[in-house]
Amino acid sequence: MGKDNRITIRLDDETFKEVSSIAEDLQMNKSEVLRLALFSELKKMSDRKNKYMSLDERTKLIEALQDLINAMNNLTTQIIGTGTNINQIAKKLNTNHQGTFNAEVLDDILEELEIFTDNHEEIREEVNDLWQSFV
Repeated sequence: MGKDNRITIRLDDETFKEVSSIAEDLQMNKSEVLRLALFSELKKMSDRKNKYMSLDERTKLIEALQDLINAMNNLTTQIIGTGTNINQIAKKLNTNHQGTFNAEVLDDILEELEIFTDNHEEIREEVNDLWQSFV
C-alpha cells in the first residue's frame, strides 16, 4: 500500500527535537514516529467516542432511573405500612394475652413481606444493570 497522501505539519523547536530524539532512539524516520503517534491517538479517540452515550440513550436511561425511583418509593411505602401492621399485632398480642389471634392473618402478612422482598431484589438487580451500562 503506497503512501500517496501527504500532510504537512509545523512543529515548534521543542516538539521537533522530541520527535527527532524518539526517531533516533527507535531507529525510525520522523514520519514513521509521527504516523505511530497519530495512529495511537486516533485509536484512543475512537475508543473514547464509543464510551459516550447518545442523547437518546441518556434520555432512556434517565427515564428508566426515574421508574426505578418511583418503584422504590412505592415499595418503601408498602414496607412501612406492613411494619406498622406488624407492630400493631405485636402490641395487641403483648397487651392482651387472652385475646385470640388468627394465624391466617400472620401468614398473609408474611406472604406480603416475601413479595416485598422479591420486588426489592428485582429492583436492586435493575439498578445494578443500569449502573453497569455506565461502566
